[in-house]
Amino acid sequence: VLALSAGFYATCWRNCAWNSVYFASMHVLRGARIFGVRGGGGNDNPSDGLFLETLRTAILGFAAGVFATCFNAPFDVAKSRLQAARQSVGDGVKDRVSLRTQLRTIYAEEGFPGLYAGFTPKAMRMGLGGAVGIAAFELTMTMLHTYQ
Repeated sequence: VLALSAGFYATCWRNCAWNSVYFASMHVLRGARIFGVRGGGGNDNPSDGLFLETLRTAILGFAAGVFATCFNAPFDVAKSRLQAARQSVGDGVKDRVSLRTQLRTIYAEEGFPGLYAGFTPKAMRMGLGGAVGIAAFELTMTMLHTYQ
């Protein structure tokens, strides 16, 4: 039963870091003048068309997702190592309990790049997920408001 909770604390930190940076970035980007259009949390510019607004939202979602991954990558690496350590309990694995200790150990043994192991595929995955997720949400909300 305890195996189900392996890395739960690290997963919470990873998700808190990603979600807070992602949604804060989306808030800032949606209000900024990007692609010659000022956003505002919806389709404020009817002349832009639904397709262009959805495309703009997807591009901003991708950028925010990649940016947020810069902040959660060390927690993700530590989480993966904590979960792997849980599977190999008898192998003399050190410091598998504390997230802070795991981060410190990775930094001491592998340096700063060790905290960002596998960053490129992770950033692409989270960027695409952020783009599709926010674009689908905004498009759904636009459609629901249109047909009310």
